[in-house]
Amino acid sequence: MRDVLWQIWLNCGYFLTVAASGFFLYKLCAPFVRPRNGRFWRVLLFLTLAGSTGMVIWIGDPNLLYTLPAFFALFLLSTRGDRIGRLWRDKFFEKFGQDI
Repeated sequence: MRDVLWQIWLNCGYFLTVAASGFFLYKLCAPFVRPRNGRFWRVLLFLTLAGSTGMVIWIGDPNLLYTLPAFFALFLLSTRGDRIGRLWRDKFFEKFGQDI
């Protein structure tokens, strides 16, 4: 029972830190991009940024090939405006999120 409670404590701490970093990245990103109107799109942008901070990607890791297109697609879906500008900001925040 003690081990189970410890695992629950660790998992809750992990998800809280990922959610906090996603929140701060969202607050940092929102002034530079225009999120789409609606709660769904804002939550999608928050989850995209939070998910990028929770992934560990090592140098030479093939996971980047799987996660980067999904991140680009979700980021572009949840924001509006010029596509080239959004792609540039998307790459910046994706890399910034992984460095946290």
